[in-house]
Amino acid sequence: MRYRSREQHFFIYTCILVIILALLVGCDGGGGGGGSRNETTSQQGEPTDTGAVTPATTASQNYKIAQDAYSATLKETLRPGQIAFDIAKQMKVAENEVIEVRVTDNLQRDLKAGLSKDAKTQPIDVTSFLGAELTGASFEIKPLSQKKQILAQGRVVKWLWNVTPTEAGSQKLFLEICAYISIKDKPEVPACLETFSRDVTVAVNPSNWLGQNWKWIVENWSTLAAVLTGASVFIVARWKWIKALFRKKTSKS
Repeated sequence: MRYRSREQHFFIYTCILVIILALLVGCDGGGGGGGSRNETTSQQGEPTDTGAVTPATTASQNYKIAQDAYSATLKETLRPGQIAFDIAKQMKVAENEVIEVRVTDNLQRDLKAGLSKDAKTQPIDVTSFLGAELTGASFEIKPLSQKKQILAQGRVVKWLWNVTPTEAGSQKLFLEICAYISIKDKPEVPACLETFSRDVTVAVNPSNWLGQNWKWIVENWSTLAAVLTGASVFIVARWKWIKALFRKKTSKS
């Protein structure tokens, strides 16, 4: 009986060991298969570098292509010309001045004819479609002509502005000349050709000062009248002394 009991125990232990090994082998195989599936899934999920271009790169490239196209078109259409601008060197506050600018591609044309002595001419590159803009921080500027104009071969285009200074002192006006460029399937774009600046001395306008300060004069009229009366009395009382002093200075000179 003991011999058989040992054999039974041995058999049972052997079966248990075989079952455990089979389970272990099955787990390793399943894990390996799962790992393979996970690896395959991971490989499928990860993006591969196939040379695809991102939207940001595409936009940058398109902008560069458009910029090069506009620059090439501008170079092709530019031709030599000249500009004359008639901007007064001296103005008065609240007094209107008409400023005129002329542009042509005819280099033999006298653009200063009929303009003031302050008019100046200067060479400038031009195209068939031009625009001009006048700006200044201390001026009210109203355009009297269209900003964009067509320059035909050998002709003259001009712009006019009504300019009113708002502050006295040394001021500046800026004139910008632009070319309008258009290429196929693209919007029209302005390109600045030249920017000119002009110093303008703006004087105080007495009539404008009275117009701006008449309320203050009315409100303080009694004080002003007292001051003027006192000054008049002083001058009358000291007239002989003032007259004698003036004679002394005259005789010495």
